[in-house]
Amino acid sequence: MVLLSDFSLWHHVLNYWYLPASLGDEKAFEAALKRAGLDFLKTKPFPDPVFHRRIEESGERIFDLNFVARGITAPRATRSVQATLWTLPLKGVREITWFTAR
Repeated sequence: MVLLSDFSLWHHVLNYWYLPASLGDEKAFEAALKRAGLDFLKTKPFPDPVFHRRIEESGERIFDLNFVARGITAPRATRSVQATLWTLPLKGVREITWFTAR
């Protein structure tokens, strides 16, 4: 079994950032945080379970390789997709391509 995800969007999950569905969603989330007196950069993890859950649920978008949000995602043709495997036997390796992040 292989788990595929968007390499660039993975950084949202890695850094405990909200991954908005759109630019409007991003503004709404930030406004809700401000009303709650929470700071996106200073408070990790959020003590409020509702905001914490929203962060976690937004991270699920990295697994939808068809997820497109103007101003948030790169065009599909230019995205880097990463694969995660539990194990990979050496005999399963056919070719190695070295990757350097931009």
